[in-house]
Amino acid sequence: MNKYGKYLIKRDKHFFIGRYIEILNKKGYKKTPEFEEYGDALWSGIKDLPRGYCHGDMYCGNIHKTPKGDLYILDFDTSCESFPLYDIALICNRTDYFNYDEQGYGKTKAVFERMLPEYIKHNAVRCAETSVIFDLIALYHFALQATIIELYGLDCVDAAFLDKQLDWLCRWREQCRK
Repeated sequence: MNKYGKYLIKRDKHFFIGRYIEILNKKGYKKTPEFEEYGDALWSGIKDLPRGYCHGDMYCGNIHKTPKGDLYILDFDTSCESFPLYDIALICNRTDYFNYDEQGYGKTKAVFERMLPEYIKHNAVRCAETSVIFDLIALYHFALQATIIELYGLDCVDAAFLDKQLDWLCRWREQCRK
């Protein structure tokens, strides 16, 4: 897809983080500043990553394997110009989106370490880029939550759910720092 010559929408901080912060403000969620602070910290660590084609929703559910073993990628509606490494983070992600599980980090790291040698045979990746793979998973929480609420409305989540998401992100950040 790197050679795709057509126009792709450019995804930036607003798409990944800003939409969610705007939604939280509309809901009057009291802990919005905590999400905003975390989002700003995430963005400062990833904003300079190389940009290019990004599927944007590259998780196992969007990869179909035929009985013959052929692989097909599905669901291109979020394709954009952004961080190709975001797709790698989502493919490797073995966390539970709704419930924090400390084993998710180790599982994700193991998949990433297994996948990376094959990936770099076809795509250049700087060592510094690989260190932010876990930040991209946190970024996914911001973007996916915004998309869910945009689709289902402000009332599809309550403060308790948002608190649980914030707790998930804080626990993830702490585990990643170790």
